Amino acid sequence: MNPSILRVPIFWILLLSFAFRLVQLDAPIIGMHSWRQADTAAVARNFHENGYDLLRPQIDFGGAGPGYVDMEFPLYSYIIAAAYEITGVQEWWGRLLSALFWTALVAAMYDLARWAAGRRIARWTAIFIAFLPLNLFYGRVFMPEPMLLAGMAGGLTLFRRALDSGKPGTLLASWACIAVACLLKIPCLYIGLPLVWLAWWKHGWGFLRRPAIWAYAILLFAVVGAWYGHSHRLGQE
Repeated sequence: MNPSILRVPIFWILLLSFAFRLVQLDAPIIGMHSWRQADTAAVARNFHENGYDLLRPQIDFGGAGPGYVDMEFPLYSYIIAAAYEITGVQEWWGRLLSALFWTALVAAMYDLARWAAGRRIARWTAIFIAFLPLNLFYGRVFMPEPMLLAGMAGGLTLFRRALDSGKPGTLLASWACIAVACLLKIPCLYIGLPLVWLAWWKHGWGFLRRPAIWAYAILLFAVVGAWYGHSHRLGQE
């Protein structure tokens, strides 16, 4: 590691943001939204115990049936289930994953704020996102929200960079981040509003004549629609 990195304030903000979320990492699932965290943990455990069928998540309260459930795309629980292969069922994996994604969220928002308002405002933005008490709680929960927020923020900053550089790989990475966020929670589709604004800011109304932007939007709606259509049918079964 370059020693000069250690003198950059954002490094310490990110390090402390992550470290604060490791306190009592192995605590049981209790407190606010414990029911939702327990449901997410149950889906992860069922992946681990019953096979890694990403398209058929299972809950514990399915009665006599297999417990397949109509839910958001279970990528978060699936990653945790894969980690269980290392240690067995240990719920601190969920908190660790959330802490990592929240740290990524802080970094992405710092980048966006630095572009929009300068380095000083960006540092304060990172500090508030990292250390507000409510954010400290939700930045380590056994829930997919930290992952989807990191996806939204990362997708926005990568989209801005793609507009500047014109690199297809950066645009594809932005699409992947936004797609994951919208698959995790379908209301995240409102992220289309700032994406449209960024495209308009860069190209004016000429952005409507750019095939890459149309492909970005069409593929996003197709993937999200495909999952939630499948999920609805799964729930009816």
